Amino acid sequence: MSVRCASCGVPIGIDRETEATLRQTGATFYCHAGHPQSFKTKPDARDREIESLKRTVRWQGEALDEVYAEREELRVERRTCPVCGERRRTRRTMLRHLEDEHLKEEIEEEQP
Repeated sequence: MSVRCASCGVPIGIDRETEATLRQTGATFYCHAGHPQSFKTKPDARDREIESLKRTVRWQGEALDEVYAEREELRVERRTCPVCGERRRTRRTMLRHLEDEHLKEEIEEEQP
């Protein structure tokens, strides 16, 4: 089979088996003048599936980023005193702070 160079128009003699392989792989070959040639490959079902999976992974990654951001906001909120806004390292120390500081203040205010 004969293929013509896209640049200079020189015929390139290629057997059918080689042409089929080049069309399938999209590999580069050269005309007699040295111009690079290739057959564009059409995306097959496998390529479309790979692209679809890449989009899905990207979307799931973005969703996970949002979940982790919300989780971190909640963690900070749980460690911040609702009365005075003071932050503690853990929720347990926050509860202890509430009992020690604000519960005592309420009890002292209630006693005449």
